[in-house]
Amino acid sequence: MIHKYSCKNFYSIEDKIEVRFDVNQNAPFSDAYVDHPHGRLSLVAAIIGPNAAGKTNVIKALAFIRHLITEPPSDDSLPFEAFAGGDKKATEFSVEFSVDSRYFIYDFKLNTEQILSESIREKSLSAQRKTSKVLFHRQWDAAKNDYLVNSKEFKLPSGVYVRKGSSVIASLELAGDSGHIATKIFKYWEDSVIANLNEDGNRDDVHYHIDEMAEVAIESFYEDKENMKIDAMDILRKLDVGFHDFERQKLHIKDSFHYSIRHRLGKDRKFSIPIEHESSGTKKAILMLMYILQALKRPGGIAAIDELDAYLHPDIVEALVKIFVSPETNPNRAQLLFSSHSHQLLAEFDKQQIVLVEKNDEGATDVWRLDDVSGIRVDDNYYAKYIAGAYAAKPKIG
Repeated sequence: MIHKYSCKNFYSIEDKIEVRFDVNQNAPFSDAYVDHPHGRLSLVAAIIGPNAAGKTNVIKALAFIRHLITEPPSDDSLPFEAFAGGDKKATEFSVEFSVDSRYFIYDFKLNTEQILSESIREKSLSAQRKTSKVLFHRQWDAAKNDYLVNSKEFKLPSGVYVRKGSSVIASLELAGDSGHIATKIFKYWEDSVIANLNEDGNRDDVHYHIDEMAEVAIESFYEDKENMKIDAMDILRKLDVGFHDFERQKLHIKDSFHYSIRHRLGKDRKFSIPIEHESSGTKKAILMLMYILQALKRPGGIAAIDELDAYLHPDIVEALVKIFVSPETNPNRAQLLFSSHSHQLLAEFDKQQIVLVEKNDEGATDVWRLDDVSGIRVDDNYYAKYIAGAYAAKPKIG
């Protein structure tokens, strides 16, 4: 599970920002939270703010950490941009997460040319105090044109060299030692951290037409061995979009299919609509379910979704979010991090689950959680107060 992450000097983010899932004992006791040996965690975090405030970049930071950890070893330049005018400063990332009840703190400093430092620590928990030990650390030494490495607790096999543009985790995974904790960390980030962003932004909008992405989603349902197709159909039937079933037609091109959506009118009448003629809302719901179900299938998984509400009615967005709150639909206690303009959702969340984002007077992204603001009451109407401008993070039009 993700406990918290931070970044600095990354796209619109200049100074350090932090997104936290950890909560204190003042958070309500409900199914929206889960107890962990290292503290309570929220299962959902909603990122709210005006257009161009940097919401996408806040989520992209987590997706980029995934890229750093899992990308195959390389000396290529790193695909990101520093904050405007900040190329001479190091970009920094930190993430705290747990795998199989083990708690890790992973830090990076880098520029677009290389990783400057990389550190993995493991936090231990005793009755007296919390401590951490260094599993691996490397620091670039410009004078020696090489890294100074400390790996006493995280030994590298003979012949394994950690390259400038990739993590030690990816290097150890390539070495093939399946019993190494690095493999578990790699698999967690590769399989359980699901995001709809990459270095170019929201990949649903950038790389593919929504028709193609919806077909990718449907094909993933068919190929999955854990009944994702059945789960997706069950959810879609409850969302009032007229959905009844998927229809797949094999094409002459090898391993290629065309997809349609079958609808039902009344008890007996059914008809099919090719995916390209289906409504944008239905296609977007199918696509979001791909990310959501992938995360739900994995213990401690997380779906990091930018613009969850695009093309979707607010009631459907609310229904998708509530999937993560119920133990029946989320038995693995997966997490959801998402950005949205469906502000009515604020009425459904606690102050520990609302992350507000806006740009300051210097054009840099500021981030704060609502419970960081003094004077916020548990019984406040967060939606009404946000709309009234009490919490900022609203467009300043005119």
